Amino acid sequence: MDKVLSVNPDDFDCTVQAGVTRKTLNAYIRDTGLQFPIDPGADASLGGMCATSASGTVAVRYVIIRQDSKN
Repeated sequence: MDKVLSVNPDDFDCTVQAGVTRKTLNAYIRDTGLQFPIDPGADASLGGMCATSASGTVAVRYVIIRQDSKN
């Protein structure tokens, strides 16, 4: 459960398995010009970050992860 399945730079979208870490994702998408800026202060998995609504040191400049209650 730690693989990047697809990346679509035109849609700013990617599909990953829950165990992919932010560093792994950023290394994978580096050449596309995209980045995943969420940094909770550790090399956390994206699944864990979504489960805990992670934000981190760059939340003011970029974004936080949160559950969208509209879906």
